[in-house]
Amino acid sequence: NWARRTKASMLAATSVYKDFLQSLELLEQNADESGNLTGEDLVLWLRFSAQRPEALSRERAATRLNEIRQQRRLSVPERAILASLHKQNGRWEDAKATMLDVMANAPNDSGYATTFVQWLIEEDELADATAWLRSVPTQSVDSLRFSTILLVRQGKAQDAAKALLDLSKQARNPAQANNVSNVAIIMEEAGKYDPRFYELAEKQWKRYVQLRPNQGRRLVEFYSRVPGGKKLDEAIELCQTEIVKAIKANDPAMMRYYFTLALQGLRTNEGNIPPNSDVFARITKWFDAAKSRNLDDLELSWLEVDFYDIQGDTDKLDELYRAFLNRSDASDLQKAVVRNNLAYQLAAAGRGAEALEVIGDAIDQLGPRADFLDTRALAYLASGDYANAVKDLNLALNSGNESGPMLFHLALAYDGNGDRQQAAQSLQRALDLGLQESDMSQSEAEKFTRLQEKLKDEMAEGEPQL
Repeated sequence: NWARRTKASMLAATSVYKDFLQSLELLEQNADESGNLTGEDLVLWLRFSAQRPEALSRERAATRLNEIRQQRRLSVPERAILASLHKQNGRWEDAKATMLDVMANAPNDSGYATTFVQWLIEEDELADATAWLRSVPTQSVDSLRFSTILLVRQGKAQDAAKALLDLSKQARNPAQANNVSNVAIIMEEAGKYDPRFYELAEKQWKRYVQLRPNQGRRLVEFYSRVPGGKKLDEAIELCQTEIVKAIKANDPAMMRYYFTLALQGLRTNEGNIPPNSDVFARITKWFDAAKSRNLDDLELSWLEVDFYDIQGDTDKLDELYRAFLNRSDASDLQKAVVRNNLAYQLAAAGRGAEALEVIGDAIDQLGPRADFLDTRALAYLASGDYANAVKDLNLALNSGNESGPMLFHLALAYDGNGDRQQAAQSLQRALDLGLQESDMSQSEAEKFTRLQEKLKDEMAEGEPQL
C-alpha cells in the first residue's frame, strides 16, 4: 500500500493527465474488501483530483466528497479539500465557512490557519486576516510575510519597511544571510502593493550577495522578476555576461539557466518592451552562439520556442512548434503545451479543422484544462461551430478560471450563435475585468473593436439607468 501511494504521488506530480489517471488507478488498488478507499489513500485521491487544472477532475472530487457526506461526517483533511474546491470555484463564503469548521476541529494545525490567512488577504478581508494571524506561528516567515502585507494594505508601509529593515540588520555574517533573503522576498511581495518596496528589495538582495558572494544569481533572478521594465536592462546585461562565460566553458546547464532568467525578464515586462527593441537581437545572438558550439539540445529548443512566442513571430513559431513535436526526447507535458500553442495559432489563422486535431491531441495528454478548452473553442470558432465553442468556454469559465480574454472569446461564440444579449453580457464582463486591446494580438484586437461596435446597443441597454 505504501509503495503504491509513493508511486501515485510521483505520478500526480508530473502534471501529465495520463499520469494523473494512473495515480488514481494505483490508489484504487488499495481499496478495502468492499471496494472503498479509506484513510490516507482516499485523502490522496481527493487531493490529487482537487489540485488538477481541469474542472472535470475537480468536479469528480466534489462529487466523491458529497457521496461520502451522505454516509458519514467528513474528516478534517477531507473538509480542508472541500474548502479548497469551494475557493477555486469562486464560492468564497462556502470556502470560508468550511475552513472555519476545519480549524475548529484542528486548532493545533497551524498549516490550516496559514492557508486561511492567505485566502482572507486574497479576498480583501483584511480585518479578519489580522485577527487570524495570531494563529500563525509568530516567528515564522509566513507570519512576517502576512503582517507586512497587511500593514502595507492598511497604508502603513513605513511601519512595515522599518520592521523588515530592523530584522535584516541583525544579520551580520554568512550564516545569517537567509534572514536577509527572507526579508528581500517579502519586500518583493509588498512591491505588488507599493512599488517603493522593489527598491528596498534590491538593496537587500545586494546585501545578501555581499554576505554570500557565490550567490550572485539571486540578484539576477530578482531583476528578472521586477515588473514595469525598471530592471530589465540590468537582468539582460548580467545574463549576457554569464551566458558568454557558460558557452566558453561548455557548460550547457548554466547557459540554459541564464537563458531562462532572461526570458523570464521578457515575460515579466512584455507590455513594456517595444517590438523593435534591440533586446531581441541580443538574445537571438545568444541562441546562435550556443548552436555554433553544438549546445542545441532539447531544453534550448524549448527556450527558443518561448523566446519567439514572446516576440510574436508566428512564422518562426510554426516552424519551431512542428520541429519540436517531431523530437523523440520531448516530454508529453512539453509536447502538449506546444500543441496548445500551435492550435491557438492555427485557429487565429482560420485553420479550424487542423487546430481541432492538434488541440485534441493536447487534451488527450494533459486533460481538459481551462486553457486547452479555450483554445479548442477558438478552433470551433474558426470552423463556424459556435455551439461547441460556447459549451467549451462555459466549462472553462465555470472551473474558476474567469478571465477577460476567455469572456471575450465567449462573446464571439455567442454572437456567432445569434445570441447578442449573452454576447453583450460576456463582453461587458470582460471589459469590467479590465480587458484592453493592448492585451491582444492585432487580429484579436480587430475582432474586439468590431464586436464592441456591433453590440453597442445591447451593451447600452444593460447599463444601469440614472
